[in-house]
Amino acid sequence: MDDPNQTGDDVTLRRMEDRIRVLTETLRAFAEATPDHDRLLAAIAANLARVLGDTCTLRVLSDDGARLDLVAVDARDPAVARRIREHPSATVALDAHAHMAAVLRGGEAVIRAVGPAPSREDASPDSRDLMTSLGLHSALMVPLRLYGRSIGMLVLGRLGASPAYGADDRELAVALADQAALA
Repeated sequence: MDDPNQTGDDVTLRRMEDRIRVLTETLRAFAEATPDHDRLLAAIAANLARVLGDTCTLRVLSDDGARLDLVAVDARDPAVARRIREHPSATVALDAHAHMAAVLRGGEAVIRAVGPAPSREDASPDSRDLMTSLGLHSALMVPLRLYGRSIGMLVLGRLGASPAYGADDRELAVALADQAALA
């Protein structure tokens, strides 16, 4: 807490207000940018990175179902967003990322703690190197589902001293992913 006079209720209220604001802003972005698909996806990633994570990537499932292609990325730090966008792991081969494939198959959002040295299970060697260099310690993976079928994934990440994801983050991310899938 920044203010020693704030109570836990004050902090909870502020977090709820932040979440309502991001919902409102994201829905407004949907309405304003619907004809411009790229702009809409960029607005979604920007809003989610600002409120729910230090990083946000939106990925769509390839036609053959073998990979997730990066379609939008944002981060609180523009240099981090650029590194993610330009990294060789921008396209994710699902056979090298079993946990992401499982999220797509299961259709449920998953919170993962990522250690200082991510395991083979977490990602491919290229992805592990990026996660380590960014200081990723918590990831929230949410399938984008349309008509009961996974069409992509929203991946949020927390870096450095940011708190790990919790159930309330998961709930908000699922609500926003449901709206994003309609875009």
